[in-house]
Amino acid sequence: MYTEKEAIDSLRFLLPQNCNEWLPLDKGLKYRLSRSGHILGSTFVEIGYDNHVDSRTLLFSGDLGRPNPILLKERMQIVEADDVVIESTYGDRVHSKDDIMEQLASTINKVLKREGTLVIPAFSVGRTQDILFMIRTLEAEGKIDSVKVYLDSPMALRASELYLKYESEIKPKWSEDQIRSSFNWKNFIPVNSTDDSMLLCMDDSPKIVVSASGMLSGGRVLHHLKAKLPGTKNGVLFVAYQPPGTKGYLLKNGLNKIRIHHQQIDVEAEISSIESLSAHADSNEIIDWLRAFRKKPKRVFINHGEPNSRRALAYRIKNELSLNPVIPAENEAIKL
Repeated sequence: MYTEKEAIDSLRFLLPQNCNEWLPLDKGLKYRLSRSGHILGSTFVEIGYDNHVDSRTLLFSGDLGRPNPILLKERMQIVEADDVVIESTYGDRVHSKDDIMEQLASTINKVLKREGTLVIPAFSVGRTQDILFMIRTLEAEGKIDSVKVYLDSPMALRASELYLKYESEIKPKWSEDQIRSSFNWKNFIPVNSTDDSMLLCMDDSPKIVVSASGMLSGGRVLHHLKAKLPGTKNGVLFVAYQPPGTKGYLLKNGLNKIRIHHQQIDVEAEISSIESLSAHADSNEIIDWLRAFRKKPKRVFINHGEPNSRRALAYRIKNELSLNPVIPAENEAIKL
C-alpha cells in the first residue's frame, strides 16, 4: 500500500488542531473536531457548508466510543447534523454486562495457579493501556497476586507515554498516582528489542505478556502464541474484536491446530475472551447516541461493519428512530 518513507513523509501534512471549535477549511467550508471516546485523541469530524443561501452539516462518527470508557473521558454528544456517517462494528450485538474486572482476575488467577503464561493480544493504543491499568488495580485490591507483566510492543510503549503526557484526557476519578503507577516502566517490564522478545518467548516462568497485534494480523504476539499455544498450563485472553476468518476468530471458536509462520501449531492452551472490553459502541449504545440528537439527521449512512451488522443497525435506525438509514454500495457516489 505504501512504504515507511511515504508514511514518514506524510507527517508534514499533519497539524495539531483544537477540539470543540469551528475551523476554516476552504471557501464556504469549515470543520470541527469533538472527542469520540474511542481511543486517546480520537474525534468526531463535523464538516459545515454555507454559501449564504444554503447550509448543511455532515458528521463522521469514525469509531464511536462507549458511554463509560475505562480510562478516557466520555464521548461528546453531538446534537445536530443534516447527514451522519456512522460505524457499525457492533451493529448487530450488545456487549455483555458481566464485570470485566472479575473476568480478568479470574482468567489471570487460573493461569497463574497452573504456573503458566497468559498471552494477551492487544491493540497498541487504547486496549493495552486499559489492560495495564486493570492489572495494577486488581493487584492493589488484592484480587490477584503480584505478577510480572511484560509489554512486548514498541508502539504500545510509546503510546503509554502519551497517556502520561495528555492526562487531561483521562477521567478525573482516577488519581495522578493511579495513572502514573500503571504506565510507569517500574511497574511493568518493557521489551524493546527483537532479541529480547525472542528470549521472552522461550521463558517458561509464570507471567503475563501483553503484545500486538490485537487481531493477530502480525507482530510479535505471533511468536508468543507459537511458543505458548502447545502448553496446557498457558492461556490466551482475547480482549478485542476478532473478525471472521482471522487467526483470532478461529482460535476463539475452538480450532485445535493453527498455522503460524508456515508451521502447524497444536492448540492446548486455554483460550478465553472478554467481549465487553471493546472500545466500540454496541448496537444499543449507537442507537442511544443517535436518539440524543435534538435535530434529527435527514440520512444516516452506515459503514465500517460486516454486512449483517450494517443491515441490523439499519433496521433499528429505521424502526426505532424513524430515521432514513442508507447502506452505501462500494464506489457509490452520493450527492449531499
